[in-house]
Amino acid sequence: MLGHYFLSATTSVVVASVYLYVGHVVGRRRVSFEARTATNMFAVWWYALALLSFIGGVSDVLTGFEVTELAPYVAVLYLYFAPLCIALAALLFYLVFLFTGSRASLLPIFIAYGLFYVYLLGLISYYNPVGVHLQDGKIAWDFERSSSSYVGLILLILLLVPQVLGALAYASLFFHVRERTQRYRIALVSGSILTWFGSSLAASLAGVGKTFWWPYVSQMVGILAALTILAAYRPPEWVRRRLHVEPVDLVDSHSNVVVLEA
Repeated sequence: MLGHYFLSATTSVVVASVYLYVGHVVGRRRVSFEARTATNMFAVWWYALALLSFIGGVSDVLTGFEVTELAPYVAVLYLYFAPLCIALAALLFYLVFLFTGSRASLLPIFIAYGLFYVYLLGLISYYNPVGVHLQDGKIAWDFERSSSSYVGLILLILLLVPQVLGALAYASLFFHVRERTQRYRIALVSGSILTWFGSSLAASLAGVGKTFWWPYVSQMVGILAALTILAAYRPPEWVRRRLHVEPVDLVDSHSNVVVLEA
């Protein structure tokens, strides 16, 4: 059982490394001044994901050593919330920018996720964790107050649905552009995000998210999505030749920011 958790922790480090690399690549793209903020936020999304993956690995190590003291898990939980909210806000702003070409949503989105962060902290304080214990090889929480299933559903909606809607809005641009590289990029980026978030939503609703194997599947989906998005902005040579597409840095735009970044 100890080996299982260390395998999971090692996988988390590998996943974090992939996210860091993708963040580095997308953050260095040459874009217009108007698009720079959105590009930086897209890089923040990947960097925050890397941190979340690393924190998940720390939790696996604690569980592998069968640590049952409450304090380390509470610390990990609180450390997890901040980058989670930053990641979701950064990605949502990027998708909104791609659809609208405007940076006006930046402050409202980050204020909204700041409030969501406070809401998460409030939930933890209200339910008040009093202990943890091992159950079926996993850590189970003991709370002073029991949670309603509606709370979990609300959290699920707040965590996943805004990004799904943002990706759908971005995907709709596929039918409004004619340039091959733009359509290629829209299809890969929006499709990857929809698959990524959609699979998490489906797994949670179906109860699959509680199985021992789902974290591995989720990590694999995340890696595939990251590599697909990387290929959207840096298509391999054989893809360039076959589909006649170009890397985003080489695309010349003579219209607006949405076309440049789409």
